[in-house]
Amino acid sequence: MSVSKSIKAGIDSGHGNALIYAGLIGLVLSDIIPTPADALYFHIERNLRDKWKRGEITPEKYWEKTAEYYYILNPIWWLLVGGIVISIKGDASKKIKILGGIIGAGAVLAVLHKNIVQDRKELSLEEFKSKQ
Repeated sequence: MSVSKSIKAGIDSGHGNALIYAGLIGLVLSDIIPTPADALYFHIERNLRDKWKRGEITPEKYWEKTAEYYYILNPIWWLLVGGIVISIKGDASKKIKILGGIIGAGAVLAVLHKNIVQDRKELSLEEFKSKQ
């Protein structure tokens, strides 16, 4: 059964409000659950910030690219997850959400850790330079 037919069947069965509530919960969860797209965004944003600090890009280009990646990467991720869920027969949505959350959380934590380590190194170098 296609996605649109499944939704229509849910509405026709009298469960339209449940579909709306589930959709709203899904929207909230899609903003809460870390994804690989979030990790990629943090990585790209860090590189853009570094380029801006080095004077390689203008503030306008920095903000343009930051906004672009912010609004493009997560929809691509969720379309991919949706495509996988739709293509799998049976109830795989729970497995996909858990897998995506675990992979995403691990990726985000790894990128954040790497950025923290890099920032600490930069701060140490700046402190060292200021003492000379």
